[in-house]
Amino acid sequence: MQLNRPRRSRSPLLALPLLTAVLAGCQNPATPAQPELTSAPVPSTVVGRVYELQLQRDGQGRLAAAAIRTAGGPLGFQYVSSGTLNKDGQWYVRVTYRVTNTSAQPVSNLGFVPIDTDEDSDPATVAASAPTVGATFFKDVQFFDRSDASARASALSPVHARDVNGAVDAAATPYQPVDTRGVTLDMPAGLVLGSGGMSAKGWQTSGTLAPGASTEVTFATQMPAVSGTQDPFSYSVVFTAVNSVDVPVGIVPAAGLNPRVDLPSAGPAYVNGTLGDPTDPAATLGLKFNVAASDIDAQELSINATSSNPAVATTELSGTGATRTLLIKPQQVGYADITVTVTDGSRSASYVVKYAASQAAGVTDSTRFFSGASNASSAQDVGGGYMLVADDEFNTLNLYPTGASSVALKKFDFTSKLNLTDAANPEMDLEASAWQGDRIYWLASHSNNKNGKLRTNRYRLFATDVSGTGEATNLSYVGRYDNLRSDLIAWDKANGSPLGLAASAAEGVIPEADGGVGFNIEGLAFQPGTTTAYLGFRAPLHLHGQRDCA
Repeated sequence: MQLNRPRRSRSPLLALPLLTAVLAGCQNPATPAQPELTSAPVPSTVVGRVYELQLQRDGQGRLAAAAIRTAGGPLGFQYVSSGTLNKDGQWYVRVTYRVTNTSAQPVSNLGFVPIDTDEDSDPATVAASAPTVGATFFKDVQFFDRSDASARASALSPVHARDVNGAVDAAATPYQPVDTRGVTLDMPAGLVLGSGGMSAKGWQTSGTLAPGASTEVTFATQMPAVSGTQDPFSYSVVFTAVNSVDVPVGIVPAAGLNPRVDLPSAGPAYVNGTLGDPTDPAATLGLKFNVAASDIDAQELSINATSSNPAVATTELSGTGATRTLLIKPQQVGYADITVTVTDGSRSASYVVKYAASQAAGVTDSTRFFSGASNASSAQDVGGGYMLVADDEFNTLNLYPTGASSVALKKFDFTSKLNLTDAANPEMDLEASAWQGDRIYWLASHSNNKNGKLRTNRYRLFATDVSGTGEATNLSYVGRYDNLRSDLIAWDKANGSPLGLAASAAEGVIPEADGGVGFNIEGLAFQPGTTTAYLGFRAPLHLHGQRDCA
């Protein structure tokens, strides 16, 4: 995803995106303008105003908005950033505005709810703007060549914004259920609420927005990605502003209370447990959730948990206030969906945990199980019962507690500094590390892949400086060296090729070649009291009795 900031342009066709309101009773277009707070604002209702945001997917993350009627109301909108992402067969488009309350009244829990509009039945009425397509929340849907793409309107959906990896962006404005009962729409002339009605969800802020105060709101849409020319290129989403929205019942992971499991705010979460593990976080500490409702005390809410496969995992709940604890206890190897539901008797909200139970490896009392690690290859003790771990399947360096099963408590990712040019094969195949002073050196395998193909991302040796200890450990990037493999081969050749490294590292030779003739570095250690480091080779192997060169 590419995020853009507004920039100056000489052409009005490239003007900054504007959010415009469709105002009831307006008959003539007016020039869009941002409200100024130089004098006391005039009281005006926020509820029910209808707005239109025109989005344009151009592959560069820019959005454009066309003015239909001036905003001129109790909300001001200032463009902040935007982005477009094509990921996993979907187009994700997002735009963030700074929304200012320009009325004289505070606005609580400001939300923006998509609506469907139709033309009214009076032929004498001239509609202030075109209605949305069918029962959708979208209008003016066009292909890149500006031809009509209305047939694809039903493929568009308002959603919670995604981040650059395609995951739900926890920092963006949540798109969640809202209660719009009692909202009276201030519809544009000639339009009525359509058969699609008001969405059951909206982009929902929280708290009170005082007069003159601002908050950032991220609007987002999603649609299937067929091809650049067959997908809608520009379209408008129509929505209404709602204040004092009743967010009926909610359940979210308790911030800061789940350090050894990874629970995203919106779910689902992916959690694993191991049979017989006395430090299994889900079975011993439990998963902590905050529950709330807008109109009753949290202690009046009921909560229950169900397992789709009790033979694999059972559940226990505790707590009576705003924070509740869920224990998940593995019974046998397998998978189960754990659904936690909070209710006030008529309204409810749920959170889903995708759970996996594993068989223990080793002695359960002394073996620990670290989530997010596939093939841990090297570790460094950083004191206080914590360690840094490298993995040959991932490029991140992870901080784990040594005495308890856990997810990584911190992740250090320096890939942006390592010039990993082989994007199709990103892994470095980290295999070894060595500590000297306050610096740790991390070494990749420098090998071919399992099919004997050259993998240049593996030709990396890089260093990080360590600050802090234990749970407070931090790493800072120092630098890298990319020529160790070629240096070793050149050294061997210059000395008559006693190790045959050029042949071992040649394309087509796999690291595990029969006879130990491959090329693969898996060890690194400093000679005590010196700056001399020794490499440990998995291959090539030098036969016993002939080890006079290595």
